[in-house]
Amino acid sequence: MASICQTYYSWKKKFESMGEAGFHHDMNPEHLKEIRRLEKEKDSIIEGSNMEVTDKIKGIQGDPDTNYGYRKMYFALMMLGYYINYKKVYRLMKEAYLLKPWHKRADRAYAQYSMVTPREPLEVLEMDIKYI
Repeated sequence: MASICQTYYSWKKKFESMGEAGFHHDMNPEHLKEIRRLEKEKDSIIEGSNMEVTDKIKGIQGDPDTNYGYRKMYFALMMLGYYINYKKVYRLMKEAYLLKPWHKRADRAYAQYSMVTPREPLEVLEMDIKYI
C-alpha cells in the first residue's frame, strides 16, 4: 500500500508543479495511463481499508464491555494501531449504523426568586454581584 500511494503522490506532485497547461499537453500518454491506474488502485485500497476498519469497529462493539461511541472508539482504534481522525471514525460508524443515540440531559432545577429573610441582625451576610 505504501509504495502505491507514494508512487501516486510523487506523480501527482511532479505534474502539479507543471501547471494546468503542462499537465495535459506535455504529458506522454503512457504517463497519463499510469496516473489513472494508480488513482484507481489508491481508491480501491482506501475502500478496502475502510471496510477493514469498519469490521474492527464491529468486533470491538461486539463485546459489551467495549460498546463505545465514536470518541472512545477513536482511542480504541489508536491503541490497535489505526491512526485515523475521529471525524473519519464518526463517518465510518454513521455509514455502518453503529453510532450510539445521543443522551438527553435532565433539566436542572434553578433557584428562582429566592428571598432571604433574616430574623436578627448579622444572621445572613450577603452580597449581590452584578456582571456587566
